[in-house]
Amino acid sequence: MKRGKSFKGIWIPRSILELPDLNLRQVVILSDIASLNNGKKQFFKSNETIAKECRTSPATVKRDLNRLEDLGLIARAHHEGVRFISVTARVKQISNQAQGVYSEGHFDTSGGSLRPTSNTVTNAVISTLQEKQIDGERFNEFESNVEVRKAMDAWFDHLANLTRREVTENSKKQTWLTLFEESGGKTSQAIKTIQHSITSNWKSLHSPPEKKLFSGQRSQLNVEQALEWASNPSRRRF
Repeated sequence: MKRGKSFKGIWIPRSILELPDLNLRQVVILSDIASLNNGKKQFFKSNETIAKECRTSPATVKRDLNRLEDLGLIARAHHEGVRFISVTARVKQISNQAQGVYSEGHFDTSGGSLRPTSNTVTNAVISTLQEKQIDGERFNEFESNVEVRKAMDAWFDHLANLTRREVTENSKKQTWLTLFEESGGKTSQAIKTIQHSITSNWKSLHSPPEKKLFSGQRSQLNVEQALEWASNPSRRRF
């Protein structure tokens, strides 16, 4: 990221690094915004500038910023044709809480409810991506898709109801990788796979059969119906 001579790099706070709902690129963007805000400076980079710094496309940056805003982590404002981005009070609160939870890489087991997630999760995902030669950029875009995330939330709710226990972060990450492979990285196919697995009351993801269903069997949703299903609160009933 090219800046003035005094620029030494971007500090990524551990509280931001270990936010469970962000991919690594979103962590970098949020940290960049936070570092300028904390230095009492305005963040007014364009999507094109951010894309160049993050080695990605402006369209991907747009989706990343939308994701950060949807999560309540940033706020955007415009003045005289210039866009300004700032971190929200939620990010500041998380950072303040984190100071009492960990120090120098060690957990404070006597602290509050906030607990950093283990780096083992990230390492396992990176190892799997490398082992299976999966394009990390494609996987990040797939994982950031709003409709797929809604469907995946429904899947984790389904599993929690079946097993009567919460799905761990490590299991969630591995499930994302499984879904990516199962669907070939296609978001519409991923949503169909989740819908098919939930309606079949399974504990693992399986793509719907391509062959025509016999009379009397439950039909599968088309792409539009699947997207509507994923965003419907009563999505388990048809």
